[in-house]
Amino acid sequence: MADDQISPIRSRLFLGALLNHKLVIVALTVLGALVGAAAGYFLPQTHVSSATVLIIPLTGNPYSPEGRGDDLINLASETQLVTADVVVARVATQLAAPDQGALRRNVSVQVPTNTQTLEISFAAGDPEEARKGAAAFAGTYLAFRRERSEVILDDKLAELAEQAKKVDTSLQKATSELASRTLTSARRNYLSHRITQLSNQMAVLDEQSNDLASTPVSPGQVISSASTSSESLTSVIGLYGAGGLLAGLVLGLLTAMARERATDRLRDADAVGAMGVPVLAVFDGPPHPAALLDAATISGQANRSLRTAVITRMSRPRSAILVAGVSARDESARVAAQLGVGLGNTGGQTILIDADHSATPSASALFGMTEARGLREVLDRAAEPKDMLAPYDDHLSVLPQGTDLARAGDRLPGRLLMKTVGRLRQQADYLLLNGPALSDPDGRAVCMVADYAVVVVTAKTTRRRDLLDAYHLAHQSDIEILGAVVVRPPTRKAVKAAGRSLPAEPPVRPWDTRETPVTTVNDDSVARPAPSPAPSPSPAPSPAPAHEVTDATSATVTFPVVSDNRPAKTGNAR
Repeated sequence: MADDQISPIRSRLFLGALLNHKLVIVALTVLGALVGAAAGYFLPQTHVSSATVLIIPLTGNPYSPEGRGDDLINLASETQLVTADVVVARVATQLAAPDQGALRRNVSVQVPTNTQTLEISFAAGDPEEARKGAAAFAGTYLAFRRERSEVILDDKLAELAEQAKKVDTSLQKATSELASRTLTSARRNYLSHRITQLSNQMAVLDEQSNDLASTPVSPGQVISSASTSSESLTSVIGLYGAGGLLAGLVLGLLTAMARERATDRLRDADAVGAMGVPVLAVFDGPPHPAALLDAATISGQANRSLRTAVITRMSRPRSAILVAGVSARDESARVAAQLGVGLGNTGGQTILIDADHSATPSASALFGMTEARGLREVLDRAAEPKDMLAPYDDHLSVLPQGTDLARAGDRLPGRLLMKTVGRLRQQADYLLLNGPALSDPDGRAVCMVADYAVVVVTAKTTRRRDLLDAYHLAHQSDIEILGAVVVRPPTRKAVKAAGRSLPAEPPVRPWDTRETPVTTVNDDSVARPAPSPAPSPSPAPSPAPAHEVTDATSATVTFPVVSDNRPAKTGNAR
């Protein structure tokens, strides 16, 4: 597994949230829709009234006769007069509203495109108040616009009257002086010309005054009276409900992604494969922990696929293969037992060392060897490994845990376990070790003596970080992980059914068609074949260029052996 594949796959976070937390997403989405609909029902409804005003160019205003007739940009300036302080103050007085700021916030002005009109809208909780507010702003704005124009016209008329008064005074003075008899000819001619000029000025001033006085002052008119419009209660509830639904969906997705990231559990085989770990097989967990080995499972497609994958991925013969769980929650004993029987069915000599003292039931118990001596006695130097082997059939032998292996856990890291593995590997084509979880110190000790490892992952239980730690441990121990076996937990229905119909006496192994006597030990729920003399150790055969594997349901398959220069892990090698 590459280093970039060791990190959690972020691209599957969203998909994992959708698949594994559907209930959270649906619940929050429905809750958001209900909250939104309730808000739309209980929140006060807003009514909007609009009045349309036709604007006429008027002197003294942004939109005036002096501007271009097609220049409608000045209408945008007219909109600012609607919310001017003077207009808002007069409207507040007219409506008896104490808060002028609220009035300014509730009024809005828009200029329809390519028109000479203003659309004044006012919002209020009551439709009548909205209508009065729109009408008050429209009327007050037009009155303020008229006043601005009248003030400017009056100022101009007053200015013209002042000029006319000065011209009249000069004209009267010139006329009086011209009536004198003592004037020279030149002075008389000057006064005559002066009187003519002043008379012309008076005429012009009179004409301008008359024009201003006759100028019409029409600021505009309301062409559409204030009308109230309000959304129906159903549409308001629907709008708020849709908004709440969208918000709830987003919140549900975020919550589901946060939970998926927090749990960090491997949900299925696809999640394991997405991390770059080869999935060798997928098993369904037993409905009851005390269930014996299932013949259908051992001869099934999953166990055959696991057996084939293990054989083909091994590059060196007579290697020690560790079968261990990633964490203490992953039970590997059943997988190791099934793989041992499967490898034995190929005709190759197989030895299974049960070193998992934490498994319940252990691989030894699954074979009916709960009280047999075994690995504990070997580690205590009380017996030889070959003498402790218990034959299960012609091709499979088991080295049981022995008596209270948990108390001998301190000896697992020693050289005795390594020497035991080195001796037994010479007697078997396949040597399996079922050890404690790799997160356990004893599991790490067993990992040190293996050449290959098959890790067991429990769906919806094993965490990604635990699988990453297992790979780091394998790298440090210089062993190669062949892949992972994913165990799917049984359904609740299967567990209940197994609890009601657990057999009192185990059946004879259906995968063994030979007539085999059965010996019952103290545990009435476990049965195993009567022990036969242990096979005498035979000298190690010379390396062959290939292994021939015979399957009960298929023809003989030849797997090439790829040799390398790495020595096997034996006691002498270390």
